[in-house]
Amino acid sequence: MRPGIPGAFFTKKPSIMERVMHMKKVLIVILALTLLLGGLFFFKGGHHAIALSEMVEEWLDEDTADQSLTLMVSIPGVRVDGKGTARPHIQQYSLNADTFWTEYADQTLFGLTAEGLTAWTDGRNLYMDTGKAYALPQLQQWRKELRKLSAGMLLHGRVTKHGDTYNLTMKSGELELEVDITADTRVQSVILIMVLPDDTAVHLAITTKAAASHPVPREVSDAMVRSKMEPPMALTEPLEILLPAVESMIPLTGELKLGVDCGILNISDAGTLHITQEQMVLKRRDTELTFPMQDVQPLPAALLLLRHGDFSIDGQDAAVTVLLPPETTEALCTALVPQIESLGMTFPESRATLTIVGGKVTGADLRVEAEVPFLVTTIPLTFTAELNIQ
Repeated sequence: MRPGIPGAFFTKKPSIMERVMHMKKVLIVILALTLLLGGLFFFKGGHHAIALSEMVEEWLDEDTADQSLTLMVSIPGVRVDGKGTARPHIQQYSLNADTFWTEYADQTLFGLTAEGLTAWTDGRNLYMDTGKAYALPQLQQWRKELRKLSAGMLLHGRVTKHGDTYNLTMKSGELELEVDITADTRVQSVILIMVLPDDTAVHLAITTKAAASHPVPREVSDAMVRSKMEPPMALTEPLEILLPAVESMIPLTGELKLGVDCGILNISDAGTLHITQEQMVLKRRDTELTFPMQDVQPLPAALLLLRHGDFSIDGQDAAVTVLLPPETTEALCTALVPQIESLGMTFPESRATLTIVGGKVTGADLRVEAEVPFLVTTIPLTFTAELNIQ
């Protein structure tokens, strides 16, 4: 060895056989990793996930599609009764609707029909078929949560297949998710059950239907144009007041004052109105009138108020003015005062005002200016109803 030169420079070069053995070891490690990852991929159902994602993507890329939808949301909380005692309480919101999407003006519009009314959205605003519009919440935070959910599904989720049904399960911390998607060559149904960290439970069922035509009403297209010139009210403003108020108003008990004023009939009366999910009972003096009631669900009721209402909001206090069509006005007035049914009245549309104080419905007022035929002319008639809720 020459002085000053490290001996490492004179180490023996590996032979060809040693190089071959080294390469074999590397290949064995790579193969082992490949088998391990491949086994994990198939164990987690990665091959099913790929096939399913392709069918879901094709379904979402369709120009038009129709579905039926059932949604149930259960939110645990605490309710304080009249004696100041806090008790566990679960708020439940449910919605049965038909949903669809369609192409309009080179963009996709999504629609939802419930209780005979249809709402439309382009992803930015919500449009009612009466021409009313509401700005939707920004989805940046939702996108972050969706990214977390997607990452969690990769790490903690698994996809299995039984016949034409794909089952996706995931549990990460306090979040639980289970989805069943039935698909042969295209998606047929989706059932989702999700429990959030705050124990809120979401149950969603979607069934695809044959695509139908959904012409966009002129009122909706006009509202879309107006929203570009003047941003509409944020949807969260009325909903934050409407949902709790509607949810808490049944059962309802209130004092009702009625008045009918015209030249041939004058009525001033008072009674008690009690409403449950099954019936409405009006007690006046010695008479009692009972009317069947359909179940009042907060989400459809809120959609109805969004469709027809004008809002004046101040914190947790609000006044909601609702335009009632003539047939609804007539049915309501004759139900409250049966004597006027034989007068042959002509009912115009009317406006009812719902008062909300501290997040609770405290009263409602209805005033109708109508006409009663008399001989060769008509007599003006004023119908008033004032409800103070206890």
